[in-house]
Amino acid sequence: MIGAVVGVNPFGGRGLSGTGPKAGGPNYLFRFSLVKDESGLSLMSGGPSFSLLEKARRRNEIVKVSLASKAMQQWQSTSIKARINILSGDDRSVLLSPETQAIALKNIAIPIELPGPTGEANQLSVHGRGVMLLLIRETDLLESALQQVGCALLCGCPLIIAAHQSLKPKLIRVMNNYSKDSTPKHLITIVGLDESVDLIQHPDISGVIANTADTNSQSLRQIIAKRSSSIIPLIEWPKNNQGYHYHWLLWFLSERTRTENLVARGGNTQLFNLTE
Repeated sequence: MIGAVVGVNPFGGRGLSGTGPKAGGPNYLFRFSLVKDESGLSLMSGGPSFSLLEKARRRNEIVKVSLASKAMQQWQSTSIKARINILSGDDRSVLLSPETQAIALKNIAIPIELPGPTGEANQLSVHGRGVMLLLIRETDLLESALQQVGCALLCGCPLIIAAHQSLKPKLIRVMNNYSKDSTPKHLITIVGLDESVDLIQHPDISGVIANTADTNSQSLRQIIAKRSSSIIPLIEWPKNNQGYHYHWLLWFLSERTRTENLVARGGNTQLFNLTE
């Protein structure tokens, strides 16, 4: 965008130019902030290694991602309020805390109105980034994993859950509650953890969610870096409930800006008569 103004015309592409949010927008500074961590543990050293086993590529893994991508359009047309009702129904495991629901209703459901100093209307909205890959190891707590599921779905992202074999039966039972008439088919897909390396390379995967806290995540980051398509984020599970704040949810979202020239259709015509 030529002549973009900070705070008025957020700009920046997706994928190969970065993982967002847009430069000059109200969410940009969040990307440079972190919740204070007293442990001092580095992302690249200390703690056990977060490693994944590779296996031969199979065509059905590619098909699973494509089907999840098709489910995204229908799910994103569902309002935030409707998503909350689906994800926190009385007969289902509650995936969303009241605090997360309130954040979504305040910051995700309603577009942000930006200034229009030259007679235009500027609006910034957030939408699900795309298909997310959730990695669940044998040592991960199922309750915490379900919180990741809830946040991704709330933001409009279909999920492929790559889980350790010992956790798959219980996950399937829980997720079956959400795979009914109220949700699109293939919104949630459960596969083995050993399929995750190939799935990460699929161009439609838009992010990897993993419990990498207190681990050496270098090998996982190297797998993600091998992608030949868009740059995607590694989203770390929060360590506690305070970590599920708005700027963490932004990892699941991409921004869209819409500018409407009001002067061209007769609005704010006084701008034509400005004098020094």
